[in-house]
Amino acid sequence: MFSFWLLIMKMLLLMYLILLQRVYSCQVNDCHASYRRKDHLTRHLLQHQGTLFKYPIEKCNSEFSFQGNIKRHLKEIHDEDSSITIPKHYVCQETGCAKVFKYASKLRKHEVSCQVRLCGGILFRTRMYEIFYK
Repeated sequence: MFSFWLLIMKMLLLMYLILLQRVYSCQVNDCHASYRRKDHLTRHLLQHQGTLFKYPIEKCNSEFSFQGNIKRHLKEIHDEDSSITIPKHYVCQETGCAKVFKYASKLRKHEVSCQVRLCGGILFRTRMYEIFYK
């Protein structure tokens, strides 16, 4: 019985600490959004003001709170307006996937999603998996 109440108290304390961390809250009527970082609140307030920058290409519905983020999006995602030409030479080695990337970091990020998609949940293979299925 004591351990049950101890567990309840721990959960309440944890919820209280999580709520305290969201110190930046939106003051607009009927909006209960709160954030841990001030820049996230600033970006949220731009949504209320309707001043988000829309991406200028039809096929992309991305919106940005700062003009500079559009330039970064152009360079990283759409491969346009790149001042430095870096050849693409990082190739995904997964069977059935031959995507090529300029940066090793982009390939590593892709490989995780590729492995999960192709292998049906490789991330589930944790210690519990080894205990029960080996």
